[in-house]
Amino acid sequence: MTLALKMPLPQQRSAALTAGLSIITMAILAIFSIGYAFGQLIILEDAIMTMNNIQQDISLFVLGIIGLILIFICDLLASWGLWGYFKRFDETRSKWMAGFRLVYTIILGIAITTLVLILPHLPNSTLSASEVLNQIQNFYTIWSFGLIIFGLHLLFLGFIALRETPVPKTISWLLLIAAVGYLFNNIASLSSDHYLHYKPIVEMIFSLPMIFGELGLGIWLIVQNNKKS
Repeated sequence: MTLALKMPLPQQRSAALTAGLSIITMAILAIFSIGYAFGQLIILEDAIMTMNNIQQDISLFVLGIIGLILIFICDLLASWGLWGYFKRFDETRSKWMAGFRLVYTIILGIAITTLVLILPHLPNSTLSASEVLNQIQNFYTIWSFGLIIFGLHLLFLGFIALRETPVPKTISWLLLIAAVGYLFNNIASLSSDHYLHYKPIVEMIFSLPMIFGELGLGIWLIVQNNKKS
């Protein structure tokens, strides 16, 4: 067995556990913040309804933002953890892989700031409904740009995993397919208004690889970490 296929050293085991737990935690937080909280409150086609929803449940909006901030922190941890685990297989590409995720995380932080800036204006309604919705749309636009960078991160991650690593090939291919999905979906969203008609179909096609590629890797890293050397 080559050195690359041996169980990680303590530092590498710690990196694997950090990455795995961060990825799974982010998935749970995203379901709450994006899926539930913002799904309940935000209607991108209706500024008045969105404003009313947020005013009626400001606490849910705040919790959604807190969830995003926790995702930001987990992304930083995942960047370090994935680099720490995969650098022994391909040090150069692992730096690019982690670097792209770090850049994505910075962009996510900028996007989150657009939502945080809304909060001081909510109690006294010092922003109009259209201004609030514009800030929310800015969040999604900036985040969409960041997800292009995230797609590049997954491209490098999937390529490294597919090569001489113990990562199951199914997970590796799911990561690569997810990378294509993120790149195509977000580039098209930012470059063409007509794409919005087809976006739900594309997201449905790539949804499983997007969900189970990275989530599968996170679970695998935790399980692999708990195996005896």
